Order: sequence, then structure tokens, then C-alpha cells
Amino acid sequence: MLLILLFFVGIVFGQSTDVHKDQSFGKGYSTYYIGSGAFKRHLDLNRIGYKVQEYSKSPAFVIGADFCIYPRASNAYLGLGPYFTTWVGVKETELDGIKTERLFSNSTLAIKFTHHASFFVRKKLDVCSGYMAGINLKHYHSYKVDGVEIKSPENNNELVPALGITLTIKYYAFKNVGFYLEGGIGYRINMLNVGFCYKFKKKIED
Repeated sequence: MLLILLFFVGIVFGQSTDVHKDQSFGKGYSTYYIGSGAFKRHLDLNRIGYKVQEYSKSPAFVIGADFCIYPRASNAYLGLGPYFTTWVGVKETELDGIKTERLFSNSTLAIKFTHHASFFVRKKLDVCSGYMAGINLKHYHSYKVDGVEIKSPENNNELVPALGITLTIKYYAFKNVGFYLEGGIGYRINMLNVGFCYKFKKKIED
């Protein structure tokens, strides 16, 4: 609901802005962003064989870029760029009075293809959908039983594909610097991030 609300707020902002002058994305443009996702506590779905199994996590760190690769296709600007996010968690389980604690990191590296409909690309506003494909790595750093670290009897790495779709709203409060909100859903893609974005336009000779 929040994303839908902000989407329509973006439309209102966009309609009051000149689309033809100093737009926020298009030919020669690239955008860079850095942010964080600290909105929720994750619950592990794999509860088989455990009475309680959940983990706490740190805020996610997000960094990425979006380069305009095709300035106009069916009234849109197409972009492509790398996306990386990582966070650290502690998984705690308790079975028959024995407490097990595992420290792990969760990282996703992907390529994101973006579709910027020209109607929503204005001087200060950029609303775009995205499609992501990459890999997700969960790496376990330590294994403790009742507070004592031991060698893990389980696999320390889980590497799986990551696929998903996103919706991003960027608002440039200053000339080249702004704020962004991004939501995404998919397989190993589940995020709600906020942060800063920076746009850069390469000088193009006619």
C-alpha cells in the first residue's frame, strides 16, 4: 500500500514539472545510489524439527547504478546496471534445552534492467520498474552451542539464484542529489530500501 500511495504521489509531482527540460534520466544519463533496508525483522520459514527458529538481522547495505542503454523505446528509457546488497544476521534455535547460535551474512549480487516510462521521468522525479537476476549467498561464519563455539556440522555456504521485480521512486531535491525509495519481491528478492541517489549526465556532442 505504501508503494502504491507513493507511486500516485509521484504522478502528482511529475505532472507539475516540465518534462522537456533537465529531465532526471535519458540519453547520456547514469544514476548511482546507496541505501539501507532496516524496516523489518525476518523470520526463517524453515521451522521443521525446531520449536523456535528465528533470526535477527542488521540493516541491509545497498549499492548500485543504473546506466541508460537505450534512450527511447516505445516512449521509454531503458537502463541496466549492477546491484549489490548485504546484511548480517544471528540465527538462534532451541531444542530440548540446547541453544544453538549461528552468525551468518546474506549477500545478493545482481544485474538490474530498468524501464523508465517517459511520462514519469521529469526534472526532479524518476519512477521506474526493474527486473533483477543474480545470485544470493548465505555464508555462516560461526556455530555456537550453549555459548561455546564448535566446528559446524552443516554446510557453511548456501548459493542460489536470485530473481525478482522492483519499483523505484527517485526524487531529486537538489540539482544532482536526491532520495529514493525502492520495493522488490521475488525469489531471494524481498526488500524495502531507502537512501540517496546521484545523477550524472555525460556531455554528448551532436
